[in-house]
Amino acid sequence: MKKIEPKLPKGMRDLEPGDMIIRNRVLTLIKATFEKYGYEPLETPALEYWEILTGKYGQEAERLVYHLTDHGGRHLGLRYDLTVPLARYIASHQHLLKPFKRYQIQPVWRAEKPQKGRYREFYQCDVDAVGSASMIVDAELIALTVEIFDAIGFKNFETRVNNRKILQAMVQAAGIESGRSADVCQSLDKFEKIGWDQVESELLQKGYTRPQISVLGELRLFSGDNFTILSDVEKILGGIPVGDEGIQELREILECLAAMDVEQKHIKLRPTMTRGLDYYTGPIFETFLTDRTFSSLGGGGRYDGLVGIFSRETIPASGTSFGLDRIVAALHEIGQEQTGSTTTEILVVLFSTELKSEAISLVSRCRKAGFRSELYYEPVKLRKQFSYANQKGIPLVLLIGDVEAEEQAVQLKDMKNGVQETVPLQNLEERLSEKLKRGKERS
Repeated sequence: MKKIEPKLPKGMRDLEPGDMIIRNRVLTLIKATFEKYGYEPLETPALEYWEILTGKYGQEAERLVYHLTDHGGRHLGLRYDLTVPLARYIASHQHLLKPFKRYQIQPVWRAEKPQKGRYREFYQCDVDAVGSASMIVDAELIALTVEIFDAIGFKNFETRVNNRKILQAMVQAAGIESGRSADVCQSLDKFEKIGWDQVESELLQKGYTRPQISVLGELRLFSGDNFTILSDVEKILGGIPVGDEGIQELREILECLAAMDVEQKHIKLRPTMTRGLDYYTGPIFETFLTDRTFSSLGGGGRYDGLVGIFSRETIPASGTSFGLDRIVAALHEIGQEQTGSTTTEILVVLFSTELKSEAISLVSRCRKAGFRSELYYEPVKLRKQFSYANQKGIPLVLLIGDVEAEEQAVQLKDMKNGVQETVPLQNLEERLSEKLKRGKERS
């Protein structure tokens, strides 16, 4: 039989148990926050018809959508994000109570160049509210974002906020036809990464004039607190209807965030931010670490026209997404989480073949009491069994030998400090609870 090389396609990866444990901790926190805000779970298939996915994201993004043809000749695509499938779902389920508030945590696929925190298959954690045009929705999504990143443990982060309507107004103020707005935004969106000089060079290559680019460049000059920046934007765009709409929407969002008692240090108005996808129609937001050179950890915005592509009615919608893999990569980078951890709390060692039944009974007792426990399956040297617990990071080890079996007791060893004690079986559950609680308090 020919030997098969155990390789993965480029951009794909195996997730080891240590990584999965960290991911699951983050997911538990994210899910709990989503549900605290009244969102309910939904899942959609990985495959969609090609025509469902195309024409929604913009040319640059659309090149990254995986295009497949099945044996029946049908054109399919792997989902690029969770928003377009949601829009398709809403349009095909007209009976849904509005606003429809859902969260969705599933993998998506993009045929892009792999790099730090960016893979071709990765998980997105989306939360969306469909059926309300209120800016309270957008403010709530930003508040939810700040709460999640704060709870995860990030100290230095900011959620950058803008409005596509402000960008449209700036394009009008520069004397550029509205049909080229998306083209302009694709270049402006690169400002934070490559600087204004390169953005200006790119816009010149696209055929825009220096006077037009000069007007666009005014967006980058504003500074101060969020309301000050908004007032400066209003001075140059006030009177342009779409700009007035965008300014009023952002003002309302900022006022709602203040009422929600969201820490203002985490909110930053960025008039040059565009977010690359074409379907955004209003407020947009994106979260970054402020002390690291790292891709955004999440973002979203309002997309009032997307659902209408699949139905005959215009349905307002807004949502945001968290990149689970990027969040975990960022945690590793700042040293907040380490691999090698385990979900197991207790290891029961197997002292001898003769005491196998006692060991099995002991681990079963621990599990029935709600402790995450495992049994070492072979009666090898105790040093090897204790080493196994050390390498996995299991905090407690239980041993029942000949003496303990006779005295109805067990040996309990704390692997963090090496302290070993004899515990009567009648007190076992209480003592284990005490030890694990103390361990959690110290960690």
